[in-house]
Amino acid sequence: MKISYRILIVLVMVMFSFPVANAFALQIEPSTLQERCVVCHTADRICVNLGKGENFWGPTVKRMASNGAKVSDDEIAAFSILLSGQIQTVTQILNCVSTQKADTVVFSSQKMPIFVSLGHPIFMTLALFLSFWVAWQGINRVRISLFKHKVQFNWKGHVRYGIIVMSTWFFGMIAGGIMAKLIYGATGMTGDHRTIAMIMLPLILFGEGSGLYMKFKKAPRKILPIFHGVNNLVLVLLAFMQLYTGFNLVRGLF
Repeated sequence: MKISYRILIVLVMVMFSFPVANAFALQIEPSTLQERCVVCHTADRICVNLGKGENFWGPTVKRMASNGAKVSDDEIAAFSILLSGQIQTVTQILNCVSTQKADTVVFSSQKMPIFVSLGHPIFMTLALFLSFWVAWQGINRVRISLFKHKVQFNWKGHVRYGIIVMSTWFFGMIAGGIMAKLIYGATGMTGDHRTIAMIMLPLILFGEGSGLYMKFKKAPRKILPIFHGVNNLVLVLLAFMQLYTGFNLVRGLF
């Protein structure tokens, strides 16, 4: 019987937690939503995602807070409940107009086909897969030079596709910044995705620069190839992390 009473108490607490949370959300003034949420991006960015649940808005509001939005830790849950549950209220506050089509995504008062919005993540994912092959060739080069292993090393392919990967990552960062500007109204709103990109930038420049130097200045070397290889392996790891953070961002668009 004691277990039954405990279960009943827990159920009652859970049932009453929802109206309490909603009551807290309703305490947010309409002007606060305008002041806090429509500073770094337009209202369209919110309007297009209305109807999505707290599983979407919770991480989204938290990410915006970490990027500088004036939302306290206590207010994150309140804003999430408001945006996920008070759709009509938010629609009236932000003057949302539901005109989007299924094959478009709203970008700061503009509309673009989905295939355009997915171009950046698709190309960056392909570059990541290609980097695996380039890295494997680099590992074979180390096995040959340091451990005298008899393995095949495609030097021309390693150089050619290495340049393609590095160039794709570099120009992909530029394209990613443009996409972030169109989507969020600012380039610094993608959290960890942007942070990792900024870490990758100097590594990309060193990786491609050192690779081109060794290509055009052929000579027996030991130190530079090691730094080049370690640098590029770190890049592959960071690019894999970008795949994860980028997936979460793309998932939030739909």
